[in-house]
Amino acid sequence: KRAYSVEGLVEQAEAAVDHLEYDLAIRFYKRALDMEQENTKIMDAAGEILAELGRTDEAKQMLLRSIQLAPDGPADKYLNLAQLMDGQAALAMYRRGIDILNSRRQLCGETSSEAASLCKSLSTALCACAEIFMTDLCDEPNAEAQCEDFLQRAVAVTTP
Repeated sequence: KRAYSVEGLVEQAEAAVDHLEYDLAIRFYKRALDMEQENTKIMDAAGEILAELGRTDEAKQMLLRSIQLAPDGPADKYLNLAQLMDGQAALAMYRRGIDILNSRRQLCGETSSEAASLCKSLSTALCACAEIFMTDLCDEPNAEAQCEDFLQRAVAVTTP
């Protein structure tokens, strides 16, 4: 057996993802996590792939652990976890992700390429919140108004 560093294992995992070998990528990420059990970047990457593979329980566990260790971001972990949840729980994750995206957007300024990417992510997350009020939370007393508010906010997010 060849010994890899954490960085080497992550590189192998990323290469496996590039070749659409997601199960192999997960194995590399898990080996890296065995070596650095609190590395939230690895947890976030593995959680996203586990979600893509439909391994939702494992993905939730991985993303929740990452959130516990690093609650201030990045936003993607919250947005990925929200997609695996329903109703108010999903909405709470989306809202936290949106807060983080808004904070980052204010820090990077309006003209950077990062701002354009953040605007796209923000708009997508706001639309997902609107969708929750059209489905899971459609019976809430203010569902229509909430949906409209999220959609207006999504449209208002403009790229530089």
